[in-house]
Amino acid sequence: MLMTRVFCLLALSGVLAQNPPKSPTITVTDQKGEKGGSINFSFTVEKADQDLDKSQIHIAKASKDHKFTNARFKVDLSGDTSKLTGEASADSLTCDDQSGYIIYYQRIPPPPQQGPPPGSFLLQIEGCPPPEEDTAPGYPTITVSDQKGEKGGSVSFSFTVEKAESPLDKTQVHIDKASKDHKFTNARFTVQLSGDSDKLTGEASADSLSCDDQSGYIIYYQRIPPPPQQGPPPGSFLLQVEGCPPPEGDDGPPAQDPKITVDQQQHTSKGATLTFTFKLETSDKTLTKDKVYMVKASQDHKTSPVRFTLTYEVSSDSKTITGTAVADNVTCDDQSGYLIYYDKLPPPPHHQARMRFRRQPTPPPGGFVIDVDGCSHY
Repeated sequence: MLMTRVFCLLALSGVLAQNPPKSPTITVTDQKGEKGGSINFSFTVEKADQDLDKSQIHIAKASKDHKFTNARFKVDLSGDTSKLTGEASADSLTCDDQSGYIIYYQRIPPPPQQGPPPGSFLLQIEGCPPPEEDTAPGYPTITVSDQKGEKGGSVSFSFTVEKAESPLDKTQVHIDKASKDHKFTNARFTVQLSGDSDKLTGEASADSLSCDDQSGYIIYYQRIPPPPQQGPPPGSFLLQVEGCPPPEGDDGPPAQDPKITVDQQQHTSKGATLTFTFKLETSDKTLTKDKVYMVKASQDHKTSPVRFTLTYEVSSDSKTITGTAVADNVTCDDQSGYLIYYDKLPPPPHHQARMRFRRQPTPPPGGFVIDVDGCSHY
């Protein structure tokens, strides 16, 4: 349980999920093909500070429901560990091939603050309907507001769905809950719909609210729309449950007591000695060094005590502890996410699950990453 909580804290807060500090440069352009025809295009991948590995280059196709699948392109790579040139091809193009794609190294990067992620491109197929915009033409207008309820209590609210071009079908109206890992599941609301094929009014309700109900939700017609360029998608709303930890805003987790300060990126090289300091500060507690912990998170969801030599200096008023960590003969195994905490692990963060592209997540207080030159990025 302890191991799982630490890993979730690090992974969900972005300590392990951050884009690598220096990712390869991937260059590709949008493509066009003809229905039933073939397509051939090239792309390049140039190293940053690590030698390239051909086996780590992938192309994924993005679907309308925010998922990625392996693209069906045949890819041939040539070059060396500094720069690779890819030749991608596909035959018998169909309208299903018309989509957004991304070429990535090792893993798909998180969405950037603005614009498309590096390595992304669009394949447009002549003879097929043009790609849909953020909200497809003819998509109904869905109106709903954010909601509040009390822990253990009930919530009831209404929403409307107004047709655009086609008559509405009650069976195509759905409400899904958004999870922290960007997945959607059926919401547990009881929904009653009234109205006609031009406009529907929905009445949604839920009893015995718990902190698990505090989340972002989306009301949608037929399928979840693709994320818009700015702001939340139409039909999305937040349910806040009083008596539960408040959702975190875009500025990151709430203040921690004691405040833990550490450089979030520690950079070193293989065989070197890494030394860094960190600090714990409080205004109204008495701090003791035996309650200061540092743990390492691995990719198989386990944690372990750090192998570093840790020393501490406690201020005369016991309000500040300054720690020094030393790691000798650094290896690739030391490249990982870490967490410093006091007394006990903080709970996993409660992200405000607005369904939009957000900036790169911020590590939790006390979280940091060690990046080792000469090692593959985690």
